[in-house]
Amino acid sequence: MAKILIAEDIKFVSVDLKNILISLGHEVFSIVENEKTLLDTYGDNIEEIDTVFVSLYLPLSQDNSTASALMKELLELDENINVIIISLAEDIKLGSSLIKSGAKDCIRKPLTIEKIKKVLK
Repeated sequence: MAKILIAEDIKFVSVDLKNILISLGHEVFSIVENEKTLLDTYGDNIEEIDTVFVSLYLPLSQDNSTASALMKELLELDENINVIIISLAEDIKLGSSLIKSGAKDCIRKPLTIEKIKKVLK
């Protein structure tokens, strides 16, 4: 099964996602809460991490003031990165635009086992 990095600043969302992933047999590599830690953790462990779940509203630095800029930086680290965007229902249009920028998929909150299974296929 996959080794997954979660980038989500809302604690209960990251814990719920972690529990769902573990129940599906995946390993959670780490949970990070901001852009810098995401880039550092992924950059230092590219070979070990299969998939990255990224909140659309992860706290960003001034260098990457948009989710699109963050997606671009992740792709610079690894052009084959497997990113799944976590969004709110009303943000699905922005999430969809990130798919065009290189994300694999976009999943809407609330997160469920069925939604997670579907995006990890």
